[in-house]
Amino acid sequence: MSSENRIVYLDQLRVLGTLGVICCHVAWLWKGSLVGSFNYDMMFLFNIMGRFGVPVFLMLSGVLLLNKDYEIYSFLKKRLPRIIWPMIFWRGISLLVILFTRRQFPFFESALQGLTYIVGIYLGSHWYVWMLIGVYLAMPVINEFVKSKGMNGIKYYLILWFITSIICCICLYYKIDSLFVDLSFFAGPIGFAMLGYYLHNKEFNLTPPKLMSLGLISFITATLLKTYLFLSGLNILILKYYIFQTQTSLEIDILVLLQCIGIFIFIKYFNHEKLTGKLLKISQLLRNGLMKKLTLSISKSSYGIYLNHFISLGIIGLLTFLNLINHSAWKWIPFLTILVLIVSWGMILILSKIPHMNKLTGYY
Repeated sequence: MSSENRIVYLDQLRVLGTLGVICCHVAWLWKGSLVGSFNYDMMFLFNIMGRFGVPVFLMLSGVLLLNKDYEIYSFLKKRLPRIIWPMIFWRGISLLVILFTRRQFPFFESALQGLTYIVGIYLGSHWYVWMLIGVYLAMPVINEFVKSKGMNGIKYYLILWFITSIICCICLYYKIDSLFVDLSFFAGPIGFAMLGYYLHNKEFNLTPPKLMSLGLISFITATLLKTYLFLSGLNILILKYYIFQTQTSLEIDILVLLQCIGIFIFIKYFNHEKLTGKLLKISQLLRNGLMKKLTLSISKSSYGIYLNHFISLGIIGLLTFLNLINHSAWKWIPFLTILVLIVSWGMILILSKIPHMNKLTGYY
């Protein structure tokens, strides 16, 4: 998609999703905080605040790839290499970082162990990439369904997705191994792609300011409630969407779903053509000029940032002499989130200046 044809609010959502993913991982640097302390509470607040990141990426895939005309072979030929080659490239860079830091900083034993652990998980799992490949393989099939059945078909799918996910959760909680009516194949990440397409094309009978308020309230309320339930030991009361039952599963609960819907609606109507007054001026400021260029650049780098931000996080953790647990998580988590974003983004921009490197860095 050319810069002229890009939808601004989708780029803004992609930037926010990128920040959300980074924020989740930065927050775990305070994992050793004393239980019940302010830093401990803030660690979970920021981690939960960023949980919408991966689901929003899936929602954006639905917006951009559903109800389109394309052949299966041409679709996969175009999409799969854009996922696989950057993954291979950044995994190789991760391995080089491990080898280099082990030789150059042998006296940072604990930091190196942390770096090796972080990047090792990065090398070994990368569950989001494998999940995304699965979504792309299924997308041509789902696309034909959407083209044929339209919004009514999507509503039917989303209803089954919602109900099935709750049933799967109940069965998992009560250790029920089988169902009389097995609809578990509906409880998957495709549901978020369908949800994104639905929210993008659905117009509600409320003014943009009211929809923005509802979206913001939904996001804040869901974040605070989930944090409270988790810290109170009541997280078991939340009905979860179990997308995959593996160690590297994507577990999306109802409150995270409300986060995703809230942030999507807020950003969509923050850019609505019927916006007026001060909100319109702020909206225009953020979608024009320098802010538009920055948003577009980070958005185009978002997949690469996802792939390389663990490297940035590991390097920053290695070079710092601070014991972060003894410093305010409220101040440092936002600062380090922005720092990791800048470092990861900078690496992609620098490498992308080299001819033909875009295909490897994930800059599209």
